[in-house]
Amino acid sequence: MLVEIYTPDASIGVRGSLVVVEVEGSVDAPQSHVTAVEASLPILVAPRADPTRTTPLNPNEAVTVAGPRHAAKAGPVHRVAPDQARRAVEMAALPPHARQISEREVIHRERAEAAPHVARPMWGRRPRTRQ
Repeated sequence: MLVEIYTPDASIGVRGSLVVVEVEGSVDAPQSHVTAVEASLPILVAPRADPTRTTPLNPNEAVTVAGPRHAAKAGPVHRVAPDQARRAVEMAALPPHARQISEREVIHRERAEAAPHVARPMWGRRPRTRQ
């Protein structure tokens, strides 16, 4: 199963992995720092401006995507010591709005927010065509 994480300037494809994503900067110049802690397959990071230009991350690797959505670029991949990666996991925090509600409610809200952006499988149905 592929899970996609979207930040203001990057998209991250995660499969059977543990990843820490930190976003900082302003709305006009965000920076998304992605650290792969565990990965059964490479984690694919791409600028939102060009989702075909992926950067694969293996365990204990990190990359930063910087710039506004229409012009974001991924920087070079760099190694992260295993203890630094684990520290990133320990320091990870829920968004402020999520700290005051249950985990189930956080998941429900995040799914609802992401739903318009996720392609749904057709499950054998053919798409309708206009005539």
